[in-house]
Amino acid sequence: MTTLSLLMLAAVSQLSHLAAPDDPHDPQTRRAEQLRASYIGYLDPVTLVPRSKLTLNRHNDSFYQNYLFSVVARGGAHESDIDALERRWENIVGLLGSESLPEFLRVYWNSRNRLVRKADLFKTIRSAIDDRGSAFALVRDLDRQARVYAALRNPDDGAWSAEERAGLSQLQMFNVRQPLALLLAAFDQFSEPDRNGFQRLLRAIVVVSIRYNVICGRQSNEQESVYNQIAVVISEQRVSGSSAAISQLRPVYPEDNEFRAAFTDKTLRTTSSRNKKVARFVLFQIEQQASGSSFDFESARYDLEHVLPEHPGEDWQQFDDQQRDACTYRLGNLTLLTATHNRDAGNSGYSASEPSTTAASLPSPASSPRTTTRGLRTRSAPARHGWPVRPPPSGASIPELRYP
Repeated sequence: MTTLSLLMLAAVSQLSHLAAPDDPHDPQTRRAEQLRASYIGYLDPVTLVPRSKLTLNRHNDSFYQNYLFSVVARGGAHESDIDALERRWENIVGLLGSESLPEFLRVYWNSRNRLVRKADLFKTIRSAIDDRGSAFALVRDLDRQARVYAALRNPDDGAWSAEERAGLSQLQMFNVRQPLALLLAAFDQFSEPDRNGFQRLLRAIVVVSIRYNVICGRQSNEQESVYNQIAVVISEQRVSGSSAAISQLRPVYPEDNEFRAAFTDKTLRTTSSRNKKVARFVLFQIEQQASGSSFDFESARYDLEHVLPEHPGEDWQQFDDQQRDACTYRLGNLTLLTATHNRDAGNSGYSASEPSTTAASLPSPASSPRTTTRGLRTRSAPARHGWPVRPPPSGASIPELRYP
């Protein structure tokens, strides 16, 4: 499709050159108009760039492809240059697989330029990439970065260590995409000279994501702006290393009091499979901190149970509808049980189910709150230890972070 469009553009240009000037009825002019109408589509009234009838959706891969190739074509590129450009583009699309090319392009752009929102991406590209050299340079760099972006979106990629795989998996589980531009920039600058630096930054981003996105539920716009600013200074090599980059995460690092209050009141509706997975992850991490034991949070040996059941029976009449709505999906109302104990407990009242929670073979009291209120308080304490809460002094790095 791209090659055909370029051929038609060249033919239109040649016919227009052969046409008699200022004669709209010249046969060559009419032929050029017919080719444009049949194969190219129409001219953008602002840019006068021809647009194919088949690729008018600016969120479609071909929209950006056609624009970049048209920039190269009007610069008088040789056929071999076009072929080389097309091979690079096909390689980019192949590396991305099912990932959206426009989204990759936006992440790439934001990893080294001022933040651009999705709606403004094409306008920004069109303004910045307006000659043959800049178009070739952009496609070459996209080709280089597509492999890294695809790996960032696939934690199971062979490029990652076990620790990196865990961090990227957690970001996917939290459904957090805001750090992608920052991670792309960090991998580009840190991975060769300082792979440990990239890993430290990834760990810090995971902790920030738990606190900022998962527990505190803050708006992502501010966070994406901060990540963009850090990405740009990394890409421009204006930071000395990962520690300096981590120190710039302060604006999106909720402090102790905010985090503790948000954790105490946090609800995760476990009717959603993603929320259920996140809740299991959080509780198992707290369990590990409290007991010193290691657990596979996805193991089928353990169930996530509601102390006050989702569908309470007659034994729970002391809770009215308002209390049930407020408490059922709070983290403090969730506990971890072995699958066997959970089946035995059923939806029985608390006095009957309490022995099951305390005998669930998860050793710490964090797994078996005696009441919903106490459970909230019990869980907030180990959570603070699992996700560091002491913000660093102004200008200092956030302390070394580890997976909770």
